[in-house]
Amino acid sequence: MKSGKKCYKYNIPLTDPVQYNEAELLIEPYTMGVLLANGYLSGTGTEFRTPDPDVVKRVSNEGYTVISRKVPEDACPNYGIKNIRSLIRELGVDVKSSDKFIPKEYLHSSIDQRIALLQGLFDSDGGNTSHNGLSANYYTTSPQLASDVRELVMSLGGTAQINTVDR
Repeated sequence: MKSGKKCYKYNIPLTDPVQYNEAELLIEPYTMGVLLANGYLSGTGTEFRTPDPDVVKRVSNEGYTVISRKVPEDACPNYGIKNIRSLIRELGVDVKSSDKFIPKEYLHSSIDQRIALLQGLFDSDGGNTSHNGLSANYYTTSPQLASDVRELVMSLGGTAQINTVDR
């Protein structure tokens, strides 16, 4: 022990990210992450909520027309995306929050595409609750989405575990 901290003699290094080819994806990965995290996908429109203007800017920069929706002054800003509804249906992600999932083609896309997807997810529903910045949390009501995010992180060489909280 040095200064009261445990020192370990052995460790197992993390693995390298799994290599997949770049995929032809119907929706850009960052935007898909934002929509899966904070999107309303099961109705007649496609919307997402975020207080972060950088998220809106990045979705716009991916080529989407983002429309600000009118919301009460004390509500989180809400945005629609034009001409994306049919793609949401085609991917089968037009489901309620508790049934959300990451389509397999996104889980088996290139490293850059998976990183962008993870960034969209975490920019919307992620958080860092550790004091040393060495861990992050992702929050969802969907068991399948939780499992998919775990698979995504692990495919990028990270570690992940699922914890549940009954509320």
